[in-house]
Amino acid sequence: MDKQHLNLKIMECVSNPIKCRLLIEILKSGETTAKLLAEKCMDIPQTTLYRNLKRMTEDGVLKVVSETQIRGTVEKTYAATFDLNDANAMIGENSGKMYMQMFLQYILTFAKQFQTYCDSPGIDIKNDKSGFSLSYVYLTDEELELIENVVDLTYIKDLYVPFFADNMKELVRAGHPEYLEDHKQEFLKLWAALGLRYPGDYLTAYIRQTYGYWYPDSFYLVAEAEGVSATSLGVSHTPLIRGPLVIKLKEISIKLGSMIPLYGTLWSMGVICWVLIFSIGCAFVRKELPKLILYLPSAALLLTVLIATPVATEFRYVYFMVFSFPFYLMTSMLILPREEDSGAL
Repeated sequence: MDKQHLNLKIMECVSNPIKCRLLIEILKSGETTAKLLAEKCMDIPQTTLYRNLKRMTEDGVLKVVSETQIRGTVEKTYAATFDLNDANAMIGENSGKMYMQMFLQYILTFAKQFQTYCDSPGIDIKNDKSGFSLSYVYLTDEELELIENVVDLTYIKDLYVPFFADNMKELVRAGHPEYLEDHKQEFLKLWAALGLRYPGDYLTAYIRQTYGYWYPDSFYLVAEAEGVSATSLGVSHTPLIRGPLVIKLKEISIKLGSMIPLYGTLWSMGVICWVLIFSIGCAFVRKELPKLILYLPSAALLLTVLIATPVATEFRYVYFMVFSFPFYLMTSMLILPREEDSGAL
């Protein structure tokens, strides 16, 4: 079959919700039968399922790899007719048709992975911070070459996490960090130029990377932490108070944070951030400027984290702010004596 014709038929499947779902299930399984598809897609009527399988087979998107006689009927096993093409061959032939087919297969492969996530019993769209968006980034050949001299761009799509910077740092370390060291000025110019070119993307990335430290509804599961990680020196997390009761209390403490709003605020760094801002604001409004020295260490810590945060929400980077939480509240309510009051005494 002509590749262009096959590409058009695959595109039809991608744009059709039922065909796309069936195709994804077949790609996940490699080979499958209509009966197994009906069990996985129970919301699709059987007549609709069989009709679409027949149409996709006629269009050349699917093929029948085997037929089994079962109680007077023939059970067909289906598979996709296409497979990932050799990238080197596609580049060598400079074939747009092959390139389009690879792109469609990429979309289906990505959809297959997303379907696995959506079908998982532990899916939590909000807390998983799951989402998708479309953005365009255009680089000149010189800009692209500059980046490729440091990192292998093929790994970014697998390693990039919006709220966790360590993956990208490790990718740079695994590449050629010495090139980055020798060309700091060029990379600084590139960073600034892309920021001016794509300010919205920069702002979105910054919000995702720092939201846990200023957004009040960001709840951190402190109770899940196991304390000290095991080391080669034999140091490990060894709780002195243990048993099923302790485990149950930990589970309750985790669940209460998302169930009781007031309790949940105790584990929100965003709330503590705004209490700090409120305390600073009170000092300005009351003209009690000497109080500002009390908030300077926490403000400096917060600004440091917001400038160079390695992860969007992590208590260990702002423990000082957390422990100072009662202090903020008390000092914002205390009224400093005025000079005229002391003179009158």
